[in-house]
Amino acid sequence: MVWRLYGGVFCPFYRHKTGSIRAWNAFAVLFGFLCASTSSLYFRPTFALWSYGGQACSFIDMRIDILTLFPKMFEGPFTESILRRAQEEKVIDIRIHDLRKFSIGKYKQVDDKPYGGGAGMVMMAEPIVQLIDEITVTPVETPYHGVSSSVVHKPHRIYLSPRGERLTQPKVEQISANHEWLLLLCGHYEGVDQRVIDGWIDEEISIGDYVLTGGELPAMVLVDAVARHIPGVLGKDESAAEESFSVKLDRKKEYPLYTRPEVFRDMKVPDVLLSGHHKEIEKWKKAQLR
Repeated sequence: MVWRLYGGVFCPFYRHKTGSIRAWNAFAVLFGFLCASTSSLYFRPTFALWSYGGQACSFIDMRIDILTLFPKMFEGPFTESILRRAQEEKVIDIRIHDLRKFSIGKYKQVDDKPYGGGAGMVMMAEPIVQLIDEITVTPVETPYHGVSSSVVHKPHRIYLSPRGERLTQPKVEQISANHEWLLLLCGHYEGVDQRVIDGWIDEEISIGDYVLTGGELPAMVLVDAVARHIPGVLGKDESAAEESFSVKLDRKKEYPLYTRPEVFRDMKVPDVLLSGHHKEIEKWKKAQLR
């Protein structure tokens, strides 16, 4: 459960929205906005929770902004399968931003030689920080009084880097449970100016002890892993609760899976799975965990 400010009223809001929980969340939002209609001030949530588009309003559980030099790299992974459906159904909002937007000079410079010498180039601080500022400082017009103001939003800012904390299932679950807005910075070349990390990044995350050409692939991995734990992304929310490295499986690897036909090229499905004896099946599954 998280507390959100709606119309100047703090309301409890539940992340796992099923059945009566969805009804409560809708009531919490409507109650807050009704209070706002009688107030002299109008407060907006941290980011847009409503999507109009000619359809009924819907909640957005998580917004993810990705800063990259190569936006087209994300077209395939985020426009297919589960992540595409989650975006179409307004469960998750993924926004890709080109770091060259604030490049410097007529040659659109985004990198420079490192102080102290060394191979390769370093991404400059100015284009990165200007883009972060543009994303996180949003002008807002209050609909009741027509007054414009600047509201500073607070996404959780992550830099994908080999120096970061290694991404694990518990870390994925922590990010999903504790943050509703992520900002992911994809490095390139030799990395980014350290001053960006010191002043505008909350944590560094690595997907393994190896080096890639950039942070785009790690960003895709992080988004896919985190999205699985957002209610409504998977067909059944229970799917994420019982899989490899989950709490339910004691952080172990999942048991073997089988489907039709019962016999394939002389290889048969274990008899216990065909028995219909649920206690024995659960016992078998537990014994297969690694």
